[in-house]
Amino acid sequence: VPIYIINPDTGDHVLRIDAASAAVYGLHFSNDGTRLAAGCEDGTVQIFDVTSAASVRQVQASVPHSGAPSVEVRYNPNPRWKVLASLGADKSVMMWDFARNATQKVQFSGGTPTCMAWSNDGGTLALGTSAGGVVFVSIKGELVRQFPVAGADGKPLGLRALFQMQFMPNDRELAVVGVGKDGGWAGVVSADSGTAAAAVTAHTNSVSAVDVSADGGRVVSSGGNQHETLVWDAADGKVLHRLVGTGSGVWAIGWAKDGKSIAWGYKNKGEGEGKVRPLEFTFRLDEFGLGNPPD
Repeated sequence: VPIYIINPDTGDHVLRIDAASAAVYGLHFSNDGTRLAAGCEDGTVQIFDVTSAASVRQVQASVPHSGAPSVEVRYNPNPRWKVLASLGADKSVMMWDFARNATQKVQFSGGTPTCMAWSNDGGTLALGTSAGGVVFVSIKGELVRQFPVAGADGKPLGLRALFQMQFMPNDRELAVVGVGKDGGWAGVVSADSGTAAAAVTAHTNSVSAVDVSADGGRVVSSGGNQHETLVWDAADGKVLHRLVGTGSGVWAIGWAKDGKSIAWGYKNKGEGEGKVRPLEFTFRLDEFGLGNPPD
């Protein structure tokens, strides 16, 4: 499976790595830029030398033969520690200390881990969960604290899941994104209490990506039915820019019984057995045009 390294300034192809053992789910550079970690579909994490493209290490992050891929990998940003964290689809969170040749499995309860982020000082790993909460563990893998994301009144917001997050430059807050009761949710929350200091509900559906400006003043989040990208003020959540295309994501599709029409829908609501993805529109192949709403 090829991995391509591209120069972000010019778009030029810098390096091609052909040693990945399976489809790649996540990539992350070491803080010195000499190593690239790849989380793979077969549950392994592979480490590549960025100069030679050679594979220098491979570890089994998920339970062998479980069929669970390694969905996310994150190098610790502190150059003092050569530590890599991995997140598997089998709920496993591992810390790999390559300097000491030690491995630590992170143990906690309170929801399935869905995303992770290191603090800027490298001392804490934050984990977002399928229950809409945040779990903090130390560099040693020990539980520090955990809480649900809450509103200004301290009451849990009832978020259904967190999909990505990043510590703010001061490490006292995190930018988090996911899905709430009524659609996509993004915000800045306290790393001590989980209370939201700023919230954005302008996304039309689940929010899957977030990044913070270098000065911590702005946050960019992306997701929703139209794959919209919002740039917003980290202090109050005010949306400053909205970048969006003309289409919407298709969540459902199906053939008519007579085979003459195709139906599709844009909505994606609910969770688990209550998830609803209705068919909303039809295209008639025999007339080559839009038809009546599906019955």
